[in-house]
Amino acid sequence: MSLLRPLLKLAILSTWVFLLYTLYQRTRTPSLASAEIPVSEAEWKEPAREYWMGVYYKDQKIGYTTTTWTPNENGYDVIERAFLSPKIMGEKKEIRTATRAALGKDYALQTVDFKMESGPAAFFLTAKVEGKQIHVTLHSGADKTEQDIALTDSPRLPLTVRAMMGQRKIRPGDKYRVSVFDPSIVGQADLVVEVLAPEPVLVGGQTISAFKVHETIGTVETWSWVTEEGETLKEESPMGFTTLRESREEALYRRWPTGEDVDLIVSTSIPVSTYIAKPRALALLKLKLRTPHLDRLGNLSERQTLSGDVLTIVREKEVGTLTGRIPIKGRGLGPSLAPEVLIPSDDQEIKLYSQGALGAERAGNRAARKLAEFVYDHLEKTPLISIPDAKQVLHLRKGDCNEHAVLFAALARAAGIPTKVAVGIVYTEGSFFYHAWNEVYLTDARNRGRWVTVDSTFNQIPADVTHVKMAEGGLDKQLHVMNFVGNLSIEVLETAP
Repeated sequence: MSLLRPLLKLAILSTWVFLLYTLYQRTRTPSLASAEIPVSEAEWKEPAREYWMGVYYKDQKIGYTTTTWTPNENGYDVIERAFLSPKIMGEKKEIRTATRAALGKDYALQTVDFKMESGPAAFFLTAKVEGKQIHVTLHSGADKTEQDIALTDSPRLPLTVRAMMGQRKIRPGDKYRVSVFDPSIVGQADLVVEVLAPEPVLVGGQTISAFKVHETIGTVETWSWVTEEGETLKEESPMGFTTLRESREEALYRRWPTGEDVDLIVSTSIPVSTYIAKPRALALLKLKLRTPHLDRLGNLSERQTLSGDVLTIVREKEVGTLTGRIPIKGRGLGPSLAPEVLIPSDDQEIKLYSQGALGAERAGNRAARKLAEFVYDHLEKTPLISIPDAKQVLHLRKGDCNEHAVLFAALARAAGIPTKVAVGIVYTEGSFFYHAWNEVYLTDARNRGRWVTVDSTFNQIPADVTHVKMAEGGLDKQLHVMNFVGNLSIEVLETAP
């Protein structure tokens, strides 16, 4: 246990930070949106401008952003840079991002570059709109991973949507729906914008008239305060993130904390009053959940059931009989076998590592265990704040649960094992923390299959019952977890060994 405890802390660390950061990006960085707001070229009057925003977590400053709009003969160049310096488990971390987008005069997106750096981890993505699709290239050192994503309309930026709304003068009751592609999560989603009542905002000591605006992406809600002309003064995200319009001097030099920083991980954990002894060996765990979003949890796996506000998780059957040979095929398994930009299971190097880890093994259960052991041994247990990319993780040889989950998914899919990424919470030392793991589809000798949890960070097949699943899929789907952040309390009702 002396080794497991620090490992658990590291494992849960950057999933949480990453999700916080990603949600922040949802509201602040230029994502790409296809708006249903018609704007003619004659209406287009956007002047050149630069503005700054301070970034706060629970009223404590942790960073800033700056955005510049520059007109050209074809439209606009939009550049946004962000700097965040949160405290993570007692240590200050730094995250830097840079986004540059080329827009047409109708605000339609043409190209976008997005870069994120934090410690040894770096993420660099370029994308170009080509007709009804966007061509995405992920750069990892000298390697490139490319993918074409179909679009339903000409994409635009959320920031642009507010400016376009402002050209018509924002009014309470206005409502819009846009399709969003976000480079930070390499995915699409619908963005619904609704203008609420007037609500003035205090900015730089002055009260400025504004409208409160409600935005929804998937099931995640955010709020902003926007002037009649469409300028953003303030934004609030779940979990206590706030951005506030500031001058350049204020953003760079003022309001930084002089006392003890708020620790993101500690402040967002979910403590329970009942200590769970030997959590990795339990056969049953029964929890009472209190959250206004209980209906959004659902039953996402066979091993966990929700009845009212009581969640019961039972230990899965062992995988000893699941010796069906790989590659595994079946109806509906295609998406869990397909390569993705961040999970390039068709990459030649990923295939070679997968084959090397498996050797001659073709039984599904033993192959999954070998790959989990390979990932567990291959990666140094170190917290990274990153957008996890399996190819980069393979080379860096370090990371926490995010990195373990994407690398395992890439290696397992390359071997023909249907694999998903799952996110939720896991228990350790008196609290639940946010975490990521995998699920694989294995079959027996008669080709009867079932999904099995795999946690390569803990080297567990199946994962223990304290893993509470909340979402599965790509980064856009994982943001569903944000519904519960700061809105969930847990009471331990029953445990059984």
